[in-house]
Amino acid sequence: MLGKLIKNEFKATARTFGLMYLIVLIAAVALKVFMEIQEAFHLENSIIDILGVLTVTVFVLGIIGIIFGTFILILKRFYDSMLKSEGYLSFTLPVTVGQHIASKSIVSYIWILLSGVFIFAMIMLLFLGDTSVFVSLGQELKEMIELVNQHHLWKYVIEVIAVLAVSAYSYIAIGYACFSVGQAWSRSKVAGAFATYIVFSIITQIVSTIGMLVLFGGLDTVNQINMGDAFFEPLMIFVIVQEIVFAVIYTVLTYVMLSRKLNLE
Repeated sequence: MLGKLIKNEFKATARTFGLMYLIVLIAAVALKVFMEIQEAFHLENSIIDILGVLTVTVFVLGIIGIIFGTFILILKRFYDSMLKSEGYLSFTLPVTVGQHIASKSIVSYIWILLSGVFIFAMIMLLFLGDTSVFVSLGQELKEMIELVNQHHLWKYVIEVIAVLAVSAYSYIAIGYACFSVGQAWSRSKVAGAFATYIVFSIITQIVSTIGMLVLFGGLDTVNQINMGDAFFEPLMIFVIVQEIVFAVIYTVLTYVMLSRKLNLE
């Protein structure tokens, strides 16, 4: 049943995400065409400059829109399908609350990954046809890999990737938890979710600060430590463990609230 939920979740979100990607793709293509025309005909005047600034601005805003829009759409989908009138239908399905949370989390996580890939692809589109850029990137990547191999830094690379991967899910988990707790507010569920996020953020900062003090002995000590095994690796492990613990807590909280404290009024 989880597979069917994931499939339906993709169908329900694909159109919105597809439209967002399409808008940015059009902006990227327009910017690329403008760049090619300007380079081919050596056009230089105030109008061309203004158009150039506008196309670049639209493209940059589009990229920023995808970064923030992805999380907004993810949370909006959870709110609409689980905590509003559509929630009546969702909770009448022969599936558990855990399966609902899992399907939405999996699909949301995949959309985050796809958005990252799409942003990278759009940036590369702007350099399409300029072989020197790709040659330069390839050379820099090769040098970076050689540097990592030479100094045996792969464990650091893996740790950074792990931090990014876990943090991405943690953002999903805290968003779901905030709305799940906020929906218990009778006046405004959105306001309740926002207030809950502020509380969770304060708690997270307090726990992180205490953890850093316990682990490194204070900010002065941290500033004196080189970015080596003595600092970087423990820091990465601390962040990974912290994000996993918080993600688990947020997910459990979401499950409890939707199972026992659900308010669809």
